[in-house]
Amino acid sequence: SIDVLRVGGGGGGRGRLTTDTNAGHSGGGAGGVKIDTGVTVTPGANIPYSIGNGGAGGSSGSFAGAAGQNTTFGALADALGGGGGHFSNTPGDGATGAGGSGGGNSSPTASTIGGNGTSGQGSNGGNSASRTGISYYGAGGGGATAVGANYGTGIGGAGLDIATTIFADAIPLGCPASVGGGGGGGRRETW
Repeated sequence: SIDVLRVGGGGGGRGRLTTDTNAGHSGGGAGGVKIDTGVTVTPGANIPYSIGNGGAGGSSGSFAGAAGQNTTFGALADALGGGGGHFSNTPGDGATGAGGSGGGNSSPTASTIGGNGTSGQGSNGGNSASRTGISYYGAGGGGATAVGANYGTGIGGAGLDIATTIFADAIPLGCPASVGGGGGGGRRETW
């Protein structure tokens, strides 16, 4: 049997609308992290798999970031792609930023909610609120083990340190070994 670690592609960060002068730019959510242990395999058999790409960042014409792609391995559950950084002026909105971990949300005029993470894979993206006329960071995307920070600091949610998992012995000595960190929010400056 084998142990299998899968990580989905991360979500793209939110772009800037050309008329948007007050909202920070929210970070994309991390790709979902899935670990399965003791998976039965047949020696010599081919196992189909795919590695999810990260989502594209939002443009000035389509400012929500794209979701990342899922990562697959045989018949195991997919590691979901992370949600894209989101923008909305609708209070409470944020569902389109959902994914393995949710994308952060940003708005110059409303309190909005980051995208939802998927249980067992990641965490929610950070929330936003009206922030007119000051410098600040957009909400961070969710990470494997922690939610993204709300507007203000722009910190993405923490990833999973795989040195604390069954894969610890596979890590070369002295190498960092974290997966599934959320994207940080971009800074909005006053001029």
